[in-house]
Amino acid sequence: MLTIHFVEHLNNTKHPYSIYLNSAFLIHMTFEQKYPFTFQFFASYFPEADLDGLTDQEVVHQFTQQNPPEVIQQTLDELHLLINDNSSWPEALSTANRYFPNNSEIQSWLEMIKNQLIERTS
Repeated sequence: MLTIHFVEHLNNTKHPYSIYLNSAFLIHMTFEQKYPFTFQFFASYFPEADLDGLTDQEVVHQFTQQNPPEVIQQTLDELHLLINDNSSWPEALSTANRYFPNNSEIQSWLEMIKNQLIERTS
């Protein structure tokens, strides 16, 4: 779903994942639209992992065992971007069924997932 917001002043600042129409309308992209591979990874592997007794590291291992290198690389590329896009963190964590009390812990978790993917693909 795209959300359209009217923007009165852009102040020459553009969000990298927003589309500007006639400098007056801003279309905001969702987490799924910005990061489709990471969305699929988070939505498919993390929500039920706790019920299955899997650690996040084991989830990453399953993902790397069940997906081709191209999908893993695309997911890794998106994670690099997501780590610097904290406006997408709430939706990303909701998708993964994860909760952290502060941004520092969220960033640490995302970095850990990224590093696990790198380690598993090296």
